[in-house]
Amino acid sequence: MAEGLPRAMIEAMARGLACIGSRVGGIPELLPPEGIVPAKDARALAQRIAELISDPCKLIQMAKSNYETAKEYETSVLHQRRLEFYKYVRRLTAEVMPRVAK
Repeated sequence: MAEGLPRAMIEAMARGLACIGSRVGGIPELLPPEGIVPAKDARALAQRIAELISDPCKLIQMAKSNYETAKEYETSVLHQRRLEFYKYVRRLTAEVMPRVAK
């Protein structure tokens, strides 16, 4: 069982932190390939952490990238996307079943 979209990770990204995760649940949607390690592979995770610690430029770049990605999950952005989706569904419904859409 995995969390669909890990809110804690989005919050960490919004704080400008570098994040590493595995290919589980919604994590691959949030992180670039260099932020992904195999699931249940502690050695790969430790290696990725060591790589980031030893390369401050890479660490900063990942943190900046994560911050930009987190902006896509702000409440105002998600609210607008939901509204657009509802309007889209309503339009489709009106085309298929005009009486229901009124």
